[in-house]
Amino acid sequence: MINHEHRLLSKAAADVEGRISVKRDPDRSWPGDHSRLCALENDGHLRWVGEQAGPHLGGTFATWQITDQGRSTLPRTGSTGSATIARAAAAPCA
Repeated sequence: MINHEHRLLSKAAADVEGRISVKRDPDRSWPGDHSRLCALENDGHLRWVGEQAGPHLGGTFATWQITDQGRSTLPRTGSTGSATIARAAAAPCA
């Protein structure tokens, strides 16, 4: 598994609900992690949850949830935490 895939899946797995979100930039551009999350979705490691407006103007988040397949690729850990990446977000992957 590539380092960024492991990093993103680990963040999702550490979240209480197994979710990871990315925030769209003010200029509506997408950071690299958005396309990486889309690739993990296409591989069956994540499931698209949806897009939601954040608590402030311009704060739109795209959210994915880790699948059983995604969890099976990670070593067992006991950590928990937030899985929000403050940069990208938007629509489901094609």
